[in-house]
Amino acid sequence: SSRYGFGLMDASLMTWYASGWKNVPPMSTCESMTYNPKKTIKSKSNETFSVDLKECKKSGDIKSQVNYIEQVQVIVNLSTTNRGEIEIYLYSPSNTKTTILPRRANDHSDQGFANWAFLTVQLWFENSHGLWKLQICNTGEGSTELISWQLIVHGTRDCPVSPRSSSETNQSNILRATGKPYHGQCFSCMTCQKSLGGMPFTVDATMQIHSIDCFHEKFSPGCYVCHRAILPLIGQEERIAIIAFDRSYHIDCYRYEVSLYLIKISMYLVEMNCF
Repeated sequence: SSRYGFGLMDASLMTWYASGWKNVPPMSTCESMTYNPKKTIKSKSNETFSVDLKECKKSGDIKSQVNYIEQVQVIVNLSTTNRGEIEIYLYSPSNTKTTILPRRANDHSDQGFANWAFLTVQLWFENSHGLWKLQICNTGEGSTELISWQLIVHGTRDCPVSPRSSSETNQSNILRATGKPYHGQCFSCMTCQKSLGGMPFTVDATMQIHSIDCFHEKFSPGCYVCHRAILPLIGQEERIAIIAFDRSYHIDCYRYEVSLYLIKISMYLVEMNCF
């Protein structure tokens, strides 16, 4: 999202990180020169303007060197007869497309944009070096003129520091499951204690974590004949059982039980001379 960044924030994980927080490097700001194209964008057309932002890398002032983006501003001076019919898009050097200004059906102003600062946080952590492109789309019937524009990039010269940098608490070792954070070595089956990192797992009614095999061994119904758990066949996820007279059976065990029952009936009929 160009307004809110990357999705919802996890309050529990944020609190955990805050307990060992380390500040990010000092902020740097890189500004391009102000360009004055004074270019007319005709009705139902678009124009693209570009700038190679070398200042972010080669500046002698470290406060102007931006290698990791936090936010980007585009200062636009634009005249138009119907402001709501204008769309503006920004393309980063990584070719990430950001909607700076969407079309707005209820905005009929003819005032345009006078040195208007548009901002996006969608390019967080990208590299600022390279070719930037600004695309102006005129979707209406009137004419539009881009008088001037400027690109301003805020970020850091050095890579932002991980809040917890030790090998035991590095973010790369944190797993998310059942809405909670786990160390990789702590995420294990409650029954066999084996690590489940990168492995399929499931939870019981109390949200306790189990490997698939242990879950079936513990919670699957037992067969009435052989008294063993009824488990899924190899390569399958669902177990197959026969339920009869409130009893659970393996398929083969049920066949045996039925056969034995028929034999007993036959023997009884023979004894009673019922044939």
